Amino acid sequence: MSQGRDPLRRVLGALNPTFFEGATRELGLFRDCASIRDVRGVLREQVEAEVAAMSALIADADAFDVIELMRMREFPPVPDPRVVAGDGTALAIEIVTSVLLARPSRKPDPTPRIDTRPHEKVEQLHRSAQRLARMATYCNQFEAHFNQDPLAQLAAEYRSAVLNIRNMQYDTIRDDHEAQLLGHPIVAEMMRMHLGYTYSDVIAVRRAMSQIQ
Repeated sequence: MSQGRDPLRRVLGALNPTFFEGATRELGLFRDCASIRDVRGVLREQVEAEVAAMSALIADADAFDVIELMRMREFPPVPDPRVVAGDGTALAIEIVTSVLLARPSRKPDPTPRIDTRPHEKVEQLHRSAQRLARMATYCNQFEAHFNQDPLAQLAAEYRSAVLNIRNMQYDTIRDDHEAQLLGHPIVAEMMRMHLGYTYSDVIAVRRAMSQIQ
């Protein structure tokens, strides 16, 4: 049916209706819940399953490689709005990092680092992290449903909004952290030796790009 004749297509535009199928299945997991305890139990089961799957997906990968790849996936390395990922989120990086921190070491698997291909797993990690974020949002809403406090619904909406903010870190704080780490004389010398440039060069390029835009 053409877009002009299909009411659903007129409302959704280019959005694929199958997008809602996953949400319907996820919400269905809470169907039989009769209390806040039940709701939290469902969330815990889903978190445990998803985290186990994510851990297995990157079992042989170096933690630093995965975190950096996730950062590049969620936030572009250059301040150019044309290369911003529309679904990028800081929460995905934090979730994946938490999974990696739960491992006994930076790279517990003996597979040589050069033989691992973590870049091929980034999209799946992103989708898994996004699913966990949705499940947490549903949990907030269902908890509010079982809560008699008149402000419960407002609190649930606030918690969900904070959870999904793209980047809660102030740029000035991030820049200060990067300057202290990458601007350190020892690190600067290593960057100059192995990369051919220093953090000050990176800052100069960023500023130049901003001025050109």
